[in-house]
Amino acid sequence: VRLGDRGRVVPPAPQAAASDGCHSLKSPETDRQTYIRQVLESYRQAPCTIGAIRPADRRLAATLWERGVSLEVIESAFLLATTRRNARPEDQPPLPPVRSLHYFLPIIDEVGAMPDPAVYARHLSATRDPRSEAEAPADSGGGPDRDPSGQ
Repeated sequence: VRLGDRGRVVPPAPQAAASDGCHSLKSPETDRQTYIRQVLESYRQAPCTIGAIRPADRRLAATLWERGVSLEVIESAFLLATTRRNARPEDQPPLPPVRSLHYFLPIIDEVGAMPDPAVYARHLSATRDPRSEAEAPADSGGGPDRDPSGQ
């Protein structure tokens, strides 16, 4: 058990998720520093964040590397969190921007426990809330998994 930002416990990856292979990342082409840089850059670019990286975010990215959480799982968690935040009723005040990578930790664990996070991420991308379109890069035209009718 590790202590995270402000003494909070950063739990180890769920055992079921670790054994099914969805957390594996440690390939020769992705070293620790590259992984941390990619996690932090994806976090910084997520539309619901303040776009700043704090030392605690860097420490958590290193912990995620040590846990073997894949970049695919992390990016899917960012997409899921953004989608959920954008699903907020329009008559409610907007949520403040996310200020810490720690905000995503429960969602990273949730996505990591899914049988195939990539399938879920494609589903979310295909059904994004129109309010997020202004914040996200424009889709370049579907792709092989996308139905041309928009469904």
